[in-house]
Amino acid sequence: MFQSAGWLILLSLGDCDVLNTSRIPEMTKYRDSLPQLSNTFFLTDGGIETTLIFHEGLELPHFAAFHLLKDKAGREALRKYFCTYAALAKRYETGLVLESATWRANPDWASKLGYGAEALAEANRKAIVLLCEIREEFESEKTPMVAAALGRGEMVMCPLERCRCGRRKSITHESTELDEGDPVQLGREHHELLSKLKKLNVFGGCCGTDHRHVEEICKACITR
Repeated sequence: MFQSAGWLILLSLGDCDVLNTSRIPEMTKYRDSLPQLSNTFFLTDGGIETTLIFHEGLELPHFAAFHLLKDKAGREALRKYFCTYAALAKRYETGLVLESATWRANPDWASKLGYGAEALAEANRKAIVLLCEIREEFESEKTPMVAAALGRGEMVMCPLERCRCGRRKSITHESTELDEGDPVQLGREHHELLSKLKKLNVFGGCCGTDHRHVEEICKACITR
């Protein structure tokens, strides 16, 4: 079995002025040395929006998961989502890359939900703090852990250009029914990718997938 320490990595903070500066050192723990650029096995999450909509029954106007940060119930829903993957990584002793729930947390989309600049900055701050809290809960010697991305325009923040990250998307924003596909088959397909992409070491899902898909990917690929 492939053994590795887990990591919860903080990838990029962007506008640090929106954060509580007293916490920035711990938030940027891996900024100068990103461990997922090694050959260590890393997991990332599945489709946060589709999981929250189809499995948790939550409303996400404009597909904006960050909008849940506005109240306690929403924050707990996000915590539950991220903790599921943190626990998965800890169980299999893998690395973990998580992105904050801020894909839509940028001026273009936030304005549609009535957010001004100050409220948007606060939402981004809360999203990052949440991941830091999860790291504090799950981090250990074998599973140090976080990844975060603040919402900026329409950027897609996934390191595919490095051929190190494999994610699966299987749904559109307009879908009214969720096609969950076959998690086991998805795991096998990712295993096949390893024979073609030798440097692939970050595995996860995207829209339409959840922790079941990511676990099957993990089980299929971690013995490589």
